[in-house]
Amino acid sequence: AVNETDGPFGGLFCYRFIKKTDAMLGFTHFPEFTCIVELDGIFSKTTQKFYAAVWKKLEEEKIPFTFHWGKMVDLDLELIEQMYGPATDTWIACRNKILDADTIKVFTNPTLVEWGLDTGLT
Repeated sequence: AVNETDGPFGGLFCYRFIKKTDAMLGFTHFPEFTCIVELDGIFSKTTQKFYAAVWKKLEEEKIPFTFHWGKMVDLDLELIEQMYGPATDTWIACRNKILDADTIKVFTNPTLVEWGLDTGLT
């Protein structure tokens, strides 16, 4: 239905099932198995509109989801906290503990700033 209303999506759909990770902000952190839905497509406004519609539909259906950190995503700290819960603050606290003033400059980039993961605890 999303492809009909917000598509067409010019890309590939792939579904994989994998085990849960123990990584603090691992995107496959759900109990038992995770179904990964890969939607790899051409970078365009049409693709971005389709992705946004898919994410909105997941929220409307109350289906818990996360994103692969290396994919094209539209994130902010509020959504990250919704997806990862208290692990978000734990990750930020660990980052702030292990990085000193010099190394924090090296390990901070525009994406971390945009997502709010470069800050202190919220």
